[in-house]
Amino acid sequence: MKKKFLLGTMLIIVLPVLLIGYGYYNLKSNSVYYAKNTPHKEGTEPGFKMLIDNLI
Repeated sequence: MKKKFLLGTMLIIVLPVLLIGYGYYNLKSNSVYYAKNTPHKEGTEPGFKMLIDNLI
């Protein structure tokens, strides 16, 4: 009984933390790619903006 409770509790706590961490890492490491390939206004340079943001 205790093992099932512990496993359930760990899944409820650990799994979302891992998923959020992976999402954050993915967006941070690929932000320039996403900025270049998402729709934006003519004349804007989202890739350059993300490059500057990642330098800070």
